[in-house]
Amino acid sequence: MITETFETLWKYCSLHKRAIPKDWMEFYGQIKGSNQLPSGGWDPPLPLIFSAWYNTLPLEENTRFMEQVRWAAEHDLLENISSYLRSLSEDQWLHFGEI
Repeated sequence: MITETFETLWKYCSLHKRAIPKDWMEFYGQIKGSNQLPSGGWDPPLPLIFSAWYNTLPLEENTRFMEQVRWAAEHDLLENISSYLRSLSEDQWLHFGEI
């Protein structure tokens, strides 16, 4: 069995022009330990949804998703999120060109 790394999971998440999971908040819920920072931001950073969705480019959304996946990898949550992300069907992803 191949050991999952950030790189192998991110390669999977990027296949077929995938940008972000359609239910980005469900993914975010898989990341334990979300904390508000003294600056007012969040660790890991929040998904760019609601009003932020209309003010960001698809590449910015994808970059934020990548930051979340990297954060999860750095906090020993890679196995959990890998199982979740790899269980999504293709129609449960938003793809570049759709957003």
